[in-house]
Amino acid sequence: SATWSLMHNTGTVAVDVPAEGVVRVTLRDFGRASPALCTVFAGWVAGKAEAAGGRAQARGEECRGRGHPACVYAGPWTGAEAPG
Repeated sequence: SATWSLMHNTGTVAVDVPAEGVVRVTLRDFGRASPALCTVFAGWVAGKAEAAGGRAQARGEECRGRGHPACVYAGPWTGAEAPG
């Protein structure tokens, strides 16, 4: 997401819509990965959806702070466009 790079100098965000009404957001290469960041980022995804006029409930599926290659969040969303 372009918004992520405006606020952070590390990491990239990719948004995927694997099925209608489902969003999957992946954060790669963030400088300081931690389980706490996962909680904050899930809120960021929900806030992005709300700012776009929709709603999202992102849940952490994978976390670099717990040894995964990337932080991955997925969940249902409604609105004109996927958050990210």
